[in-house]
Amino acid sequence: MKRKQLSVRIISLVLFLLFPLFLVADDPADLSVVVTADRVEKAETETSATVSVITAEDIEDSGASNLTDLLETLPGVQFRSYSGPAEAQVSMGGFGENSYGRVVVLVNGRLKNNIDMRGLNWMSVPLESVERIEVLHGGGSVLYGSGAVGGVINIITKETDAPLEVEAGVSVGSFLTHRESASVGASNSLGSLRVGGSYYSTDGYRDRSASNYAAAGLSGSLYPTDLLRFRLDLDYNRNFYEMPGGLTKEQFEDDPSLAVNREDESTEHEFGASLSGEYLIGDDLVLETLLGYSYKNMAPDMASYPAFYNRLYNTFDLQPKISWEASIASLPVSLVSGVDLRSSTLALENYSDKDRKTLSNEFDVALLSGGGYINTDISFTDSFGLNTGFRYDAAGISAVNMDESVDDDKLHTGPAWSAGLRWNPTPVSKVYLRHERMFRYPFTDEQASLYGFGDAFLDDLEAERGYLYEMGGLYRVASFARLDLRAYLMDMQDEIAWNDATSKNENIEDTRRIGAEGALTLLPVRSLKITASYAYVLPTFLKGDDKENQIPLVSNHEIEGGFTWYGPADIEISADASFRSDYYQAGDTANDQKKEGSYLLLNAGIRWRVSLASGDLALALSADNLLDTEYSQVVAYNEWTDTSSYYPAAGRSISLSGNYKM
Repeated sequence: MKRKQLSVRIISLVLFLLFPLFLVADDPADLSVVVTADRVEKAETETSATVSVITAEDIEDSGASNLTDLLETLPGVQFRSYSGPAEAQVSMGGFGENSYGRVVVLVNGRLKNNIDMRGLNWMSVPLESVERIEVLHGGGSVLYGSGAVGGVINIITKETDAPLEVEAGVSVGSFLTHRESASVGASNSLGSLRVGGSYYSTDGYRDRSASNYAAAGLSGSLYPTDLLRFRLDLDYNRNFYEMPGGLTKEQFEDDPSLAVNREDESTEHEFGASLSGEYLIGDDLVLETLLGYSYKNMAPDMASYPAFYNRLYNTFDLQPKISWEASIASLPVSLVSGVDLRSSTLALENYSDKDRKTLSNEFDVALLSGGGYINTDISFTDSFGLNTGFRYDAAGISAVNMDESVDDDKLHTGPAWSAGLRWNPTPVSKVYLRHERMFRYPFTDEQASLYGFGDAFLDDLEAERGYLYEMGGLYRVASFARLDLRAYLMDMQDEIAWNDATSKNENIEDTRRIGAEGALTLLPVRSLKITASYAYVLPTFLKGDDKENQIPLVSNHEIEGGFTWYGPADIEISADASFRSDYYQAGDTANDQKKEGSYLLLNAGIRWRVSLASGDLALALSADNLLDTEYSQVVAYNEWTDTSSYYPAAGRSISLSGNYKM
């Protein structure tokens, strides 16, 4: 009861704060921010949602070395890792185990999520190649389909807009970490071309937590006419990482850098390609399409089991869409409609030896999905609008194992709808209400358990359904201050989770998440920038044996705060702090184990920018986890053995970097 009262108080406070004295806010045109959360470009004040935007300048100022460190500074975004940033699992909206299945991740509009429970490789997108990142907080299944439940992360890579651009960077740091990158680009009136590459290597904080990756990419644009545009993106990366395993509580407290898995590791290769086109049919009609392909080859060596896998993924995407702007009954109307088609296959081989000579199991799974959507926005006045959307989606999952004891398929359907109201008290502020019906199809290895231990196809496993009710707002005072707020209630049905008692994935009883998020940016003087954010979520079971218990692995509170001082001689000094409250251990749905995982981290950095005749040079010194806090992003409880496994995060680290741009 106390938790419910606290939730009501926090939500009430957020709703109250959504109605400040908007009339004192200025509305300069240069404050307008364009986002693509509705799959078309529009001002963020014209969307019925909260969208966080991270620009290339923000990335450079952050001092972050990878995507996970950068994204985790946003309210409501958490990451948990068993072995480093490459395999970190993202969580938005208060989801615990397998949370990454409820967040859609796109790169230039191409879906990055795997069809099985294998998480994303976050190191496959080098930070230096990123132009901007847009993060949609909350559901987006109407526009983005299955999995867009907790949020959507859209990563947009750089294009060249200057006649010639050259960039190079290098960094060195703790744990024998080093990183090198270089890119060159050129453009003219007919198009642009950019090529780049990077290499990263580290021994890691823990024993046997080394990792390295190499990446290369090409981005080219062609403008045959003023009405026609093409863009081609090619990328390749190779990633290697070791997996040190989970520690007992005693081992964690004695030496968190210890490793217990002496030979677990994985090597991965990934290639992606996308070709997009845009054709302007008149002033108000735009036809676009995206054709994408991805190839992934993963070879995990799990000697601790023992099991040695070869995973081969092939995915094709086709996404045509049309956007239209018109006036109906003197009311401005915008519409976007399209179709998303995807064919993805996974061939897995399981060997009993590292040399992969003795085949113990193999299987093939496939997912074929297609969905059509329509989203409309009507402006009744300059400051009031209505947004509605609908999607009908279907996906077939099929699987066959080595002895064909499993040879089955299942069809899922995923209707989604949305409705939102928007009020703009000033041109650069907004208040909105929205509702969305969301869905998530099962991972292929949730639907079909095919790893040689009681193979089965779970015909009774259904797709997840969710219902989001949200209120939010954006408030600006000229360039002096910006405040983003949102409060939400999310009800989930048929959520999928592993059941230790039956040793299979099942649809569990209904769950609920009540949350609030806020982010504040202040520029009190030209030389000082202050940021602060807070996120609260209470995830609970609504029915069953665990009724009113909290969902494991979710911190109720997240707090971020920091400042940047822009001093003389182009020197910048920054510091930030982040806090995560404790959580119930993974697997502890009964909430009878000790909560774990709270921590406070302090980071600091200094940057010096030098303007040279041939370009700009930036030097930076940064320190992460200054207090050398010992903490675990993941603590997992095993009911059968009544033990907990701790997966420590990195201790204090220092890095020195330099970046040159011409």
